[in-house]
Amino acid sequence: MSSKRLIGVLIAAAFLVSLQLGYYAIPTHKHVSFFAPAITEGGKGTLVQFDLHSYPGSGRILVNIDSASFDPSVEVAFRKAVHGTENYLGLPFNGEDLVLEVRSKGEWFREVSGESAGAIFAASLVALRTNRQLRDDVMVSARLDEDGNLLAVGGIEEKILAAEAFGKRVFLVSDEQDIRYQDELEKDIRVLRVGTIEEALPYLLS
Repeated sequence: MSSKRLIGVLIAAAFLVSLQLGYYAIPTHKHVSFFAPAITEGGKGTLVQFDLHSYPGSGRILVNIDSASFDPSVEVAFRKAVHGTENYLGLPFNGEDLVLEVRSKGEWFREVSGESAGAIFAASLVALRTNRQLRDDVMVSARLDEDGNLLAVGGIEEKILAAEAFGKRVFLVSDEQDIRYQDELEKDIRVLRVGTIEEALPYLLS
């Protein structure tokens, strides 16, 4: 074999190896499903099921409008959760695209609004990145600020009742949350107050 041909073969082999290594370096699709307490238009509490997907990409933060109509407040809460999770883990999501969608079916679930899912958005992102599981017996309803603090939300009593009806055992709220009739609400579900997402994660992740 001539030296030129040998060099060509070596270059081709190196190219194939680099392609193979590059392929395996690309993160695979990841997915986590979770529930967020919510209030219907009629004022009743319920749980909305979300899916969070991670795909190889360029760091985009997306919502799937085919699954539901997202109020801008939900997108704000999702972006805050992404940035808060990046700060908490010290790892940016630069190499992946994050897609949030609603799995729950029904007319009411076609429109989603509010920032009260901020804390569970952050917990699901941590679960996704660290390959841990979200506990299915623990709920949380709290807004999230840029520093990872949990803030109070509306309709908390109805949300706690909905979580109890769905068989949940623990409900996390912000330590500044006002709750009417808390003693009565806690007959079949435990309500815990936490100040930050870091304090909430040990309860939310298994």
